[in-house]
Amino acid sequence: MGAGITPLSQIYAYGLAHGSQAAIFSQLAPAVTFGNIMAIIGALSISKVFANTKYNGHGTLISATKEELERPKIKLDAQRIGVGMLFAFSLLMVGCLLNNFFPKVHEYAFMIIIVFIIKATNTVPKQLEESVIMFNEVVMTNLTHAVLAGIGLALIDLKTLASALTWQFVILCLTSVVAMGLASWFLGKVLGMYPVETAIGAGMINNSMGGTGNIAVLSASDRMEMIAFAQMGNRLCGAIVLIMGGILIRLFYP
Repeated sequence: MGAGITPLSQIYAYGLAHGSQAAIFSQLAPAVTFGNIMAIIGALSISKVFANTKYNGHGTLISATKEELERPKIKLDAQRIGVGMLFAFSLLMVGCLLNNFFPKVHEYAFMIIIVFIIKATNTVPKQLEESVIMFNEVVMTNLTHAVLAGIGLALIDLKTLASALTWQFVILCLTSVVAMGLASWFLGKVLGMYPVETAIGAGMINNSMGGTGNIAVLSASDRMEMIAFAQMGNRLCGAIVLIMGGILIRLFYP
């Protein structure tokens, strides 16, 4: 919601000139909600149907030892949480600055791309990375429900939500979930990963509602150990969607 359809509705409203963000948000919200439900059902079904097959990695994307999968638990520290918050806000500020030069790409998309690059190049010290993780844990644990409630009260039009649930809408959402699940399954197999895990961790996850949706999908399929992969996949693919949304709205509504 926060880094998905909220900025996407802003992009569409800006591109349509006279569009209302609240109205557009209410049109996008049913797809997120219904897609999340279908993703949970899909993840559960995949994990059950292929439970005892060679395609099932039981929570691991590729073969790995137990020691490689285990990560020490980070102990929360107030000072380091503050450092993580400042670093996260600094990345957002860089995204806002880049958005001024390239307004078609949302600041959240820039922020996610920057995070992906610095993570892939391993340029951030481990201590600072752990500080950001601490800040994320505090926010996700204590503020997620408040944010979702605020968005729901402020931006969701219940009449639009009800009118959106047509049979055509249901088929479109189902097509998205099935197509992404199948694509992730076959690409995972080609790349040497367990297809069950890629279908759930990429296909179903990217039809979920983000952080809380990831937890719902992974807990339903008993794969909570994949949460880090799911969060990164969500954010990276979310950035791509925001970039494409900004480009396509200008292409079809110049």
